[in-house]
Amino acid sequence: MAEKNYINAIYIKTVGQYDDLAVSFKVDDFVKEIQKIKNAKGYANILFKKRKEPSQYGHNHYAIQNTFQPKPQNTEDRVEYESKENPSVEENDDLPF
Repeated sequence: MAEKNYINAIYIKTVGQYDDLAVSFKVDDFVKEIQKIKNAKGYANILFKKRKEPSQYGHNHYAIQNTFQPKPQNTEDRVEYESKENPSVEENDDLPF
């Protein structure tokens, strides 16, 4: 399991009857944190996770860097999968018409 990269300078808690999220940023520090995790396209991918227990200030969520990377799609594998799992009409002899 990859190590969690916590995003500092962001404070999140649930408020109201509909569990809205109140988010506060310490702007200068938050900008530095986001610059550290910015990817090649200029995005900073963040996951907001629920804490097991609220902090002393009532913050019940935290933020970490989202490091998920989708598997590159190989066109040969995709074509082979589609032909096995989703036969076309010409390949399926079980059709009544």
